Amino acid sequence: FFRVPFLVTSTMADVDADVADLDDLDDLNDLESEISEEDEDMQLEDMLRYNSVKEVAHLMRSEKLAAHLERLESVTMEESDLVRALTDEEYTLVVESNSLIVEIETEIRKVHKFIKDHYNLKFPELESLILQAVDYAKVVKLLGNEMDSTNINLEGIIPPHTVMVVNVTNSTTQGRALEEDELATVDEACDEIIELDEAKQTILEYVQSRMNLVAPNLSVIIGTAIASQLIGIAGGLHKLSKLPATVIQVLGKAKKTLGGFSAGSTVFHGGFLLSCDLVKKEADIKIRRRAVRLVAGKGGLAAPGDGPS
Repeated sequence: FFRVPFLVTSTMADVDADVADLDDLDDLNDLESEISEEDEDMQLEDMLRYNSVKEVAHLMRSEKLAAHLERLESVTMEESDLVRALTDEEYTLVVESNSLIVEIETEIRKVHKFIKDHYNLKFPELESLILQAVDYAKVVKLLGNEMDSTNINLEGIIPPHTVMVVNVTNSTTQGRALEEDELATVDEACDEIIELDEAKQTILEYVQSRMNLVAPNLSVIIGTAIASQLIGIAGGLHKLSKLPATVIQVLGKAKKTLGGFSAGSTVFHGGFLLSCDLVKKEADIKIRRRAVRLVAGKGGLAAPGDGPS
């Protein structure tokens, strides 16, 4: 089914000349434009006109997701599976898993917007303090209508310095306490986003377990976890192999703040590749930026070699 790919063994220094002339981060293709437009439309939608998260999110209760999770449960992970080529059926399952991860991410963003719009009545400042959707939902579920959150343990969810800012801001918020039905609506949405994330992690674990077979070259360079994330957000290995390095290096990027101390603080807005071992070991921001470009360039060269013949 697959041709045997070449193994990439070059070091980062070996590819310096190959990617030295990569364009800047703003040189993106249509894929990023489509993602940005979709997110912008979602952010403009007023979720207050919906009384339940079930009116805007349907994937968690769909037959499609339930059937897929059942298929993954039936998959056996015998050691021999890791040294042979994937069957057509298994490859299809990996591709479908990647597509479903992207769908779940979209659904999570939608539910995140729903929670923010409804919980902003109580704590409007919180969305600027916690940008990550699942963390935001977990914190909201714990805070509820509490004005004094100092006795609520949030440190397992967000960093200690962010906990401090959340506690101080919560005590002085301009919001009001939610009515019982309003709080129930928010709580239901928080459960939805947490369940979606759990389903995503289950699927992601399966995809990562197959990355050494699906994309061996790419996995050697950036690791199975990040390889699966890139393939997922790109819409498949074939589509990823068509992307220029300037796009690969920013796939999965997200806006960041420094725990609420300064929303305008400057940080390097990279993507999934920032978590790559070859990148995160570099402390200097300039070296890390260059490392991302180098790894993206090498990954862009490796991905086509992993594709089916």
